[in-house]
Amino acid sequence: MVLGAGVVLVVLGVGFLALRWEGQRRPRPMAVWMESVFLDNPLRRALFPPSLITRAWTPPPGSRVGELGAGTGMVTALLARAVGPTGQVWAVDRQPGAVARARRRVAGWPGCQVAVADARQLPWPDAQLDAVVSVAMLGEVPTRDRRSVLAECRRVLKPGGRLVLGEYGPDPHYLTPGALAYLVSDAGFQVAHQHRGWWQHALVAVAAGSKGPCEDGPEGPNPASKRPNFVDGISMGR
Repeated sequence: MVLGAGVVLVVLGVGFLALRWEGQRRPRPMAVWMESVFLDNPLRRALFPPSLITRAWTPPPGSRVGELGAGTGMVTALLARAVGPTGQVWAVDRQPGAVARARRRVAGWPGCQVAVADARQLPWPDAQLDAVVSVAMLGEVPTRDRRSVLAECRRVLKPGGRLVLGEYGPDPHYLTPGALAYLVSDAGFQVAHQHRGWWQHALVAVAAGSKGPCEDGPEGPNPASKRPNFVDGISMGR
């Protein structure tokens, strides 16, 4: 019996290390079925609660918050409760299956909308959001595109808006506190503070006054005006 349990633990350990190695080598979104089985379950919520984000920073009632990589909507629901009936939460994920599950989870919150979108080209106007929140998503983005994602966050945030990022140790694409702080600082944010727990951490940063690298430049005009505008309730696919 003991030997059998030991074998199971070894197999699980080897499997976890293999997933971590593959996740670091080839960053990509976690499959919806894997997220549902491994992340959206009572054990994971007890050991690594989604409230990591709201412990680091809680949006005031009435806030306008965007969420990147919403997945099945665990954090989305917490944000919707925090902003209350006078606030709004716009969440995006690039996987339609995850978006469908998240929509079901937040169906009772009229100020919360979830849509399919790419974090490298956010569907929100410039300087509209009080905060952008993302948990365990940035590590899924290919290294070459991470700066673009953070530049988009700067673009949609109001001056002084908050960028709130969280990471969980078991995630195959886990970014360490130092790596996350470096990426955020390099993108022009000022790190306000970091909240650390057991094998998990969150970072809160403040946006500078400019729109950041997405303003007009060598790539041409800022394409924000050509994007679907979720703030105005368009292109939500409902």
